[in-house]
Amino acid sequence: MNSGITKRLSCAMTLSAAALALVGAPPVKAAFLVTVEPPGTQTANVASICPGGNCQIGTETFDSRSPGAGQSFTTDFGTHGVITGTYNNVQINPADVFGGAGGAGNYAVAYSGSPYSLDLTTTLPTGINYFGYWLSALDPGNSVTFYNGGTEVYSFTPADFINLTGPCPNPYCGNPNPPGGNSDQPYAFLNFFDNGGTFDRIIFSQNLSGAGYESDNHTVGFAIATSGTAINGVSEPGSAALMGAAVLSLVAVSRRRLSG
Repeated sequence: MNSGITKRLSCAMTLSAAALALVGAPPVKAAFLVTVEPPGTQTANVASICPGGNCQIGTETFDSRSPGAGQSFTTDFGTHGVITGTYNNVQINPADVFGGAGGAGNYAVAYSGSPYSLDLTTTLPTGINYFGYWLSALDPGNSVTFYNGGTEVYSFTPADFINLTGPCPNPYCGNPNPPGGNSDQPYAFLNFFDNGGTFDRIIFSQNLSGAGYESDNHTVGFAIATSGTAINGVSEPGSAALMGAAVLSLVAVSRRRLSG
């Protein structure tokens, strides 16, 4: 056996041992953790989900897009091509009482009968396990669904959020940007962590007539830790389990390279 193969085998064995030490056996079962940031937060807590800056996280703000319905475009979320997202059939609106992080720029919205999709690709060997966004003017018709290879892996509805905060009024209710308004609907930054798995497609839909599903600051990447308060009943894994999932992904990559 040549020295190069020996080194790669040694590396894979070391990573495997590290993964077992972090998450135990068997490996982490794929399950979505959904968390919410404190009231008024409108951007991802990148320092928490990517401690030390050792991961790729990027954001689409929609501020460089032209307002209008039925738009399709591609973005790299500011990651210089490491992560690519393609939006289809999304409506872009200028900031108003219903959306627009910081009270300025633009935001994305889906209306009844007109869902939009976000398809994701990446050069990261780990894939994508994190999505966060500022969800504004939340109402009962909102739904966001995650897919991997065409298979649905998770769907989130407002009931999960309301079960934590209770109905309005509460600290999340009302637009936090001046001059405020719309005090009967919540505004919150949500995080979605796919623990032990990845996703490559997200669909945003609204099933109530005359209502919209507004959001901004779409943030994607591969997280190695968590942030926020859990709201969907899944036990929060903390940094160790997410990092363990990351290590397992790297082990898989090492093994594929060894077999090639």
